[in-house]
Amino acid sequence: MCIYDNGKTITVATNIDTFKNSQLVIDDSLFSQKAYLDVQYNVPPKFFSTSYFIEKSPAALYFSFESDSLIVKKENNARPAYDTSQQLYKNLGAYHKHELDKFFKFMENRENEIFSNDSLSREYERLYINLSKRDIEFLRLHSQQYFSFFYFKHQIVSPATSFRYQGKEYIKFLLQTFNSIFPSKYTKSIEGKTLIKDLENKINPLAINSKAPSFAGKDINGNYVSLESYKGKFLLINFWATWCGPCISEMPSFVQLRKQYPSEKVEFISICNSSNSSVAVSDIRKYQLNWTNMLDKYNEISRLFDVHGIPALILVNKKGNIEYIQNGTGDFTRLKSILDKEKDDSIHQ
Repeated sequence: MCIYDNGKTITVATNIDTFKNSQLVIDDSLFSQKAYLDVQYNVPPKFFSTSYFIEKSPAALYFSFESDSLIVKKENNARPAYDTSQQLYKNLGAYHKHELDKFFKFMENRENEIFSNDSLSREYERLYINLSKRDIEFLRLHSQQYFSFFYFKHQIVSPATSFRYQGKEYIKFLLQTFNSIFPSKYTKSIEGKTLIKDLENKINPLAINSKAPSFAGKDINGNYVSLESYKGKFLLINFWATWCGPCISEMPSFVQLRKQYPSEKVEFISICNSSNSSVAVSDIRKYQLNWTNMLDKYNEISRLFDVHGIPALILVNKKGNIEYIQNGTGDFTRLKSILDKEKDDSIHQ
């Protein structure tokens, strides 16, 4: 498996790839100084992971699996992201050695129980934050370097977004830190603005009764679509992807849901996360999604609605407020009760 970061979205490479003859080919745009590729190979009980910067196109990496190890045979226009030969990374390692040693000592023989034990989870987060704050002291001194920005994003912010106990105050601290220590070439870049938006979503997540974020774009037929064009109607937004098994499995139920409720009162939009428009359009026709469909290659609409997992459903009411949120698959019971009430109200008007 490969995790690919183009500066605008982080995604599993199988979303955007073509496999042929044991090759993984990624053809994508770049919104950062460097693309980032994390190559993972799982052979239980062993797990291998190696990370690379893609510095220019075309780039190529050649791997082989030998003697129970993942071996890098050749690199073209790519280099290890965490390169111990680079002085900046070596200096960072020396700077945070004390905090890192304490963190690793705590982790010894506990990896399988940390996230199922509240007290261990709290201690894990506390130690990781101590390590991160030490890192921030170092990065502040080297904030002009792209590696510092990259490290802040991937090693400080990314883990913090999944913390269970630290709450919004720590995320606010990270947002303030990013804006204060890094220069505008990072904070005002596409990659920096994306990071800021992700942090803001964590601080103020989308909630029931909140105003739905405005969006606009073209559907797969080239027609202009915007939230404002559905004013006065209920709008059900479905976030999915062609590679998402649970999304595909619930499609027949979703099609039946469309048949139960008139479009005059409840409109449907499906937002597909796919870089391959031909595959997306083919699936839209295959599953008979006969309503408005939009492609969201770089998760721009998904990010507006704070969608981090799919499938996801969001119902916007006539006033433009969020009425219902469903993450993951479900039986639509609560959603149907809302739509049935709207349906009954329209009959009696």
